[in-house]
Amino acid sequence: RASPFNIADEVQLPYFTLAEVEELIGQSVSASGQSFEPAVIRAIYANTRGQPGLVSALCLHLVTTVVPDHTRPVTLEHFYAALKFFLTHKADKNIINIVQKALQKKDLMLRLLFSNEPIEFSFDVPDIAWLYAHGVIDDLDGYVAILVPLYAKRLINAFRPLINGETRA
Repeated sequence: RASPFNIADEVQLPYFTLAEVEELIGQSVSASGQSFEPAVIRAIYANTRGQPGLVSALCLHLVTTVVPDHTRPVTLEHFYAALKFFLTHKADKNIINIVQKALQKKDLMLRLLFSNEPIEFSFDVPDIAWLYAHGVIDDLDGYVAILVPLYAKRLINAFRPLINGETRA
C-alpha cells in the first residue's frame, strides 16, 4: 500500500514483542528440533528488547557456535556465554555503529550513562535528535533512554575510563 509520495517516508522495522521472539525461536525449534529453555527466550528479549538484528544474531550464535549439537537444548548458561561474547568480542556492525555514533556525542552520552539526572527528551536539542536518528537513544516517557540493554552495556564499556586515577602499590 505504498504511496507514490512516500520518497521521504522512513522505513521502520519495529522491534519484536516477547511473543514474536517466542514465535521466531519456536519456528527454529520446529525446524531443527533444538529446544530453548523458556528462561533463555526471556533473557534474549530482556537484553535486546526485541531489536530484530540482535535477536537474530544472538540466536544464530547460540545455535551455530555455542550449542551446535541440535540434540542439546540451549540453556541459560549457554545464553550467558553468548551474551558475554556479544559484550566483549562480537564485531556486530549494528553494535559498532551504535557505539561509534554515541562516541560522537560524548558529553550527552556521559551524562546519560553515568549521571542519575534524567534528561528531558526533545527533538529541538540537536544532540538528542541526532542520537535518536541513529538509533542510539529513544524517548521513554518524555526522557532520554537507551532502550536496548545490550547497547547500554556496550556503551558503558566504550565510555568507561581506562584509568580511574588509582595506582598500583
